[in-house]
Amino acid sequence: DLLIMTEELIHTKSNEGIDTLERFIFDNLEPALEKLTHTFTPGLYSRRWEADAGTLWVTRKHLSRHQFVILKGKVSVWVDGEETIYEAPYHGITEPGTRRILYLHSDTCWTTFHANPEELNEDEIVELITEVHDNNLFSDEDEKQLNFVRSHIEKQYLSN
Repeated sequence: DLLIMTEELIHTKSNEGIDTLERFIFDNLEPALEKLTHTFTPGLYSRRWEADAGTLWVTRKHLSRHQFVILKGKVSVWVDGEETIYEAPYHGITEPGTRRILYLHSDTCWTTFHANPEELNEDEIVELITEVHDNNLFSDEDEKQLNFVRSHIEKQYLSN
């Protein structure tokens, strides 16, 4: 049963378990689309992420301590197998080493804030603040399909 399998995988504490969940999502769920808004001001970068209710997400492992704000929505978040439910408005801090599983109960808008003294672009910042993780359960063909889906992310840019 899809729901039981998803529930078991969500409570995983290991990277291998999260990789299995990613594989499960890829094989069993429709691709979910997201919208990103990148905002640059002197020395600061923010990334607003928006996605629809009923979708399931896995994040990269975060390497930096930074603030986040949930501006809209209700979301279940699992970190190391433990669930926390956040509901907007919410202001929190991401700790280094965090890799999240998210289930969106309602349409969600989540913004993170990152120091950017070197005025890096969003790709450089993502590379600096998150760990690239290769899921060994994906083939080269799967990766091509994932990259195709990611290429359809709606992006918007704001700056001062």
